[in-house]
Amino acid sequence: MAEEEKKDLFGHKVFFLYPSYSFQTDILQRLRTMEYEVYTIQDYRLVRNILFKNRNSILYVNIDLIFNTATWVNFLYMLQEQDSLASNKFGIITEKADTNTIKNIELQVKHEAGIIRLENDTEENVRNIVKQLDSMDAKGRRQYVRANCLDDKIAEVFWLTNNTMFKLKIIDISAAGLAVIIPEKQKNSFKPGQLLQNINLMIKGKPMPIDAKIYAIKPGQNYLIGILMIEYTTGKNAMNLIRDYVAETLDKKIQASIYGMDLDRNNYNVAEKKFRSSDKKSSEGKDSEAGKKADQPPKLTESEAELKKMFES
Repeated sequence: MAEEEKKDLFGHKVFFLYPSYSFQTDILQRLRTMEYEVYTIQDYRLVRNILFKNRNSILYVNIDLIFNTATWVNFLYMLQEQDSLASNKFGIITEKADTNTIKNIELQVKHEAGIIRLENDTEENVRNIVKQLDSMDAKGRRQYVRANCLDDKIAEVFWLTNNTMFKLKIIDISAAGLAVIIPEKQKNSFKPGQLLQNINLMIKGKPMPIDAKIYAIKPGQNYLIGILMIEYTTGKNAMNLIRDYVAETLDKKIQASIYGMDLDRNNYNVAEKKFRSSDKKSSEGKDSEAGKKADQPPKLTESEAELKKMFES
């Protein structure tokens, strides 16, 4: 079997816990442009549920924010002790940790996704992260991250030609192209190879002009499916809008998948001095036993209203 055929088709979701603002704007956007499927998590209490629902994922923890280093080490250790999360890989990002701290972390927790020390050079940071992600085959065989749009009632393309308005519902979309529903009554208006210039893409509540070519037309249920490839003449703003839309749509599905699950109530706090003097064995005990237990998602203890409010905020 060829090496390419051995790769997983969809690759792996990559989650960043508490990324800094500059990391999100400078690095995450670049990773999305390079078609890695990346997400942010802004509450450590959601991590267990997200990884439970999205196995074979990659989690990077920013250890510079929220907790001290010892607590983050304890947090990672307990996640790694949980059997239901064994398929996930873990890594660390930091700007502040010194060499001795990083060596200490390396001895205490698994870090298959690496420990990435961020520098002032954004390009170098991107290269280091991409190198690490590629070593784990994060992209798989998929070239573009795609989002399903069927639940989005206003996701469509429309344009006016010879006093005829065409409005086609979008099935799914990526930065490479989109699949649309062509009503049976309009099938004679479209053919493979046809160029559609300056048509309006309606996503995120506003129209954006794009150019697209019909790559193929396939049969569907009571309609035809048009495969449109986005032309290189499409503007940068439109491409950014598409990538943002894809990321937001996929993130909403992640949040919906954990709706109603109990939040992580474990206390991970550890004094920094304990981290300095401890090794992996000394952290075993009551906390690690708690981590081993939860092969099933915990029961809901938060009110439905509070969870709804949290997810919608």
